[in-house]
Amino acid sequence: MTAAAQTGLVLGLIAGLLALMAGLGRLAKARGWPAEVQRKIVHVAAGGLAMGLPWIFAADWPVYLLLGLTLLAMGALRLPVLRAMGGTLHGVDRQSFGDFFLVLGVGLVFLFHDGDPVLFILPLAVLTLADAAAALAGSAYGRTFLKVEEGRKSLEGSAVFFGVTLVVALLCLLFLSETPPGAIIVLAAAIAGFATVVEADSWQGFDNLFLPMGVQIFLIATLGLDNWDVVLRMAFLAAGLTGVAVLARLVGMSAQVARVYGLAMFLLLSVTSLQNAVLPALMLLAQALAARGGGSEGKGLERLDVVGALAIISFGFLAAGEVTGINALSFYALATGTAAAGHIGLALAARPIWMRALGGGLAVLVLYATWNLVMAQNSAAALWHPPIPTAGLMVFVAAYLACVIQPELFARQATTRVALLGAVPAVLIYVGLMMIEGAV
Repeated sequence: MTAAAQTGLVLGLIAGLLALMAGLGRLAKARGWPAEVQRKIVHVAAGGLAMGLPWIFAADWPVYLLLGLTLLAMGALRLPVLRAMGGTLHGVDRQSFGDFFLVLGVGLVFLFHDGDPVLFILPLAVLTLADAAAALAGSAYGRTFLKVEEGRKSLEGSAVFFGVTLVVALLCLLFLSETPPGAIIVLAAAIAGFATVVEADSWQGFDNLFLPMGVQIFLIATLGLDNWDVVLRMAFLAAGLTGVAVLARLVGMSAQVARVYGLAMFLLLSVTSLQNAVLPALMLLAQALAARGGGSEGKGLERLDVVGALAIISFGFLAAGEVTGINALSFYALATGTAAAGHIGLALAARPIWMRALGGGLAVLVLYATWNLVMAQNSAAALWHPPIPTAGLMVFVAAYLACVIQPELFARQATTRVALLGAVPAVLIYVGLMMIEGAV
């Protein structure tokens, strides 16, 4: 297939999806279908299309072109003039960025699946089928509910999610992998249990990102393990979630927030070595300390959003390293450490000046020293760049001072703004060093 033909196919697929949404909106209005049903029909259609992308296109670039143009289309549908068509996605009575996260999740799963069909199909099948079935079952038959920050989730919906995921995992592992028959049931049950917890604790559409990436990471970490190793991994996860639930009471954190923090650390430790999880953990801890002081960071969703910010930073640097072939671990550590410094600044903003100077200064130095130690423990591939101690120290100090001196700049969407404060300088240094070294 020529480049022109593939480009035409991309445009045709986008036009078809928009036509489906427009037609579905009219049909739903005529039939009186609820917004959740409309949204899940589009969700299933888009997910079904996504699962065929590696076989629809002969190259990778049309897939990324399709996803990029889809992101632009989803953004346009939020404009007032096109909101009627976008109602099939945005008609639910809660804030959600699920449409963007769905496209991002598909793109990341495609990037990291490395030609292995089970690493692509299974995560997207769980997202497409199990998530939709759980939402519809919960809406129709939910009677027993679990309280979460956005409201509540039904246990009936979670049970349906587990059952559908179990079946999907069994079929995908059986037909798309070389997993021994005796291991398929154990691994499928582990995937279903893990994914059910992820779905139940997701918020504002983050399940469309966390589910496919979480399942893919879980698969990469567990495929090929024997049954006892899989069981031990799940026992480790259960023990970790229990532990953070106990600690949550000590810091005034909700059970959902604690579970999300535990899941985040479990996934980090599944894809990286222990030292590279230290600064992300400190980022979560620093935000929790800032949240104890009240303000916007003390709200439940703000406490959850720090995990969303950490996930996007993590996936972003992981994708950058995959695409460029240039290791980004040092800069990922810099981004998360800098964000931790910013949260500490917000935590101390209302404290006496001596505490801001001494306590904050000591905290920044500890974070800076930790960053240097983490870099020193990584492989030579991660240390391809010249030493950047001065630039790193400047970034840490600048982030802390910005937050401790001007906390009003972070009065709204504090977590997102602090994450940008950490990520943007790290990205600029990463790109600048690649250019200086002639790596790009």
